[in-house]
Amino acid sequence: MGLTHFASAAWQKTPIATTGYQLSEDGFPILDDFGDPLPALPSGYEPTFVWNSNGLEILKVDYSDQPDPPEYNDIGFPVLGEYYQLSLVSLDTGIWSNTAPVTDLSEGIEAPSLVSRHDTAVTVAHWTGDLLHIDTLVSPANTRTTLPIPKRVGSVAVDANEGLHVLAVNPDYELWHYYYADENLTLTKLSDGPVCHVVAVAGEGDDCHVAYSTFSEDVNLNGEIDTGEDLNANGVLDETPMQLIYQSVDTTTPSSIELVDDDTLLKLCAFDIYFSSAHGVKLAYSDPVGNAVRFSERGVSAWSTVKVSTIAGMFESVALDFDPAAGVAITYINAAQNRLYVAEESGGIWSETLIAQVTTGDYFAGADVAFDSDGQVAVLTAEKDRFYLNVYTRSALPDFLSTLARPIEIRSAFIITWPTPSEGATKQILQSSMNLSDSDSWEFVAQRSVFGSSNETMETTVEMEGPSKFYRVVEQSD
Repeated sequence: MGLTHFASAAWQKTPIATTGYQLSEDGFPILDDFGDPLPALPSGYEPTFVWNSNGLEILKVDYSDQPDPPEYNDIGFPVLGEYYQLSLVSLDTGIWSNTAPVTDLSEGIEAPSLVSRHDTAVTVAHWTGDLLHIDTLVSPANTRTTLPIPKRVGSVAVDANEGLHVLAVNPDYELWHYYYADENLTLTKLSDGPVCHVVAVAGEGDDCHVAYSTFSEDVNLNGEIDTGEDLNANGVLDETPMQLIYQSVDTTTPSSIELVDDDTLLKLCAFDIYFSSAHGVKLAYSDPVGNAVRFSERGVSAWSTVKVSTIAGMFESVALDFDPAAGVAITYINAAQNRLYVAEESGGIWSETLIAQVTTGDYFAGADVAFDSDGQVAVLTAEKDRFYLNVYTRSALPDFLSTLARPIEIRSAFIITWPTPSEGATKQILQSSMNLSDSDSWEFVAQRSVFGSSNETMETTVEMEGPSKFYRVVEQSD
């Protein structure tokens, strides 16, 4: 199914990265409920970036269906799987750069993200199974800390004294705080749960600031354990109030809980938190009962909350940032995931803008927001149309992707031979089009990564059914 994409004339879209599609055991793309191929991305992936004094820093995920170097089974066929590699894309003074990989190309990478810090250093976190890996990008060599922390959902922050705060919802839906400093790891339970989601940001000294949401297992409100309701398998129907909660944690000592939204009736799992010593704690969240996005600010004795969305709807992937001069920016996606919004506050006045939309649902898979050094808003999204990672800004950014369209050889009606990769190429993407006069009609067919100096060609079978198409191979280089 084709996607018709609309972007507000006030916003410019800059593609950052591509990925392949999730494949079945038979090698065919896995489709979602709308008939669109699912992109190949790590479990728990959310787009994440920061814009600080070093410029724009984006966490990039590269995908391959083969390890590096390639491996082969006993009968000579290549070993296939889902292999991911993390790296950092940076924009500074108008020049893009791609760092050396943070990780090797490997299986099992989950929930990759940039870590909240109290300074401008860059730290990347990801899980493999029950191990959390935290990489800080410093010269001459990155430093890595690996901790044994199981999780369903997790968030990481580094405080002003370089202490690591890890908030993890474990398989029993309990929320635990892990504090790592001076090679010691201590654990503190914050909630018996069930907990849906958690987000943490760095604080001053040895503290961090945490927002999390609880929910009831009694989905149909009948007071009995029905099939699928006992999520933590404790034999008890946990009828925990559905609440959005704030706490701070100083080293290992949590503050008293503060209710930001009490008894929401429906599970609340989309929110973000901001903290600075000068401007306090701020939260943005999707209210599933009021069908609205709300902004809450912590006052001296209570939280004050305002609605920032103008059209009723179920909203997801809420992200928040603050700039002392520009104000607050919140980005969010509607429940059908085909509309991307940003709400901005300046001088107490809120305005909402539709940045982009498509004609089918389930398109935007996540979003993040940040202010640049001039106080201008940037929105990072994960999408399913050719490029999974895009930045939206009001002023156009320099092009990141270096591409070259290469001719291809069609050996028969169904077999395409890929060209030998050019020097410096890191990826080749096979595209098809039914209309050469429309430059936007090219669609993703397949891709392969290029490792080192490769002279290998490859053949792909196409057009087994349906109308004839034109084909090309696009190359990318770092």
